Amino acid sequence: MGSSLNDNFLPNIGQMTSLKVLNIGFTDNNFEGTLPSCLGNMTSLRWLSFSGNNLHGNIAVTFYLEETHIT
Repeated sequence: MGSSLNDNFLPNIGQMTSLKVLNIGFTDNNFEGTLPSCLGNMTSLRWLSFSGNNLHGNIAVTFYLEETHIT
């Protein structure tokens, strides 16, 4: 059983518009759920890793990203 990822997960992360790297892919967190919609506000984000988790959904900012790891 994994940990739940929901809208309460890092509720202010979307306000971090200058953040360039987000790594939530630490060794098998086993987060489950939908990717937070607030990721779309992070227009400076270039590298995103949610590897080692079971997440789904869309990220509106994907055209800015140089590299993603979402599994």
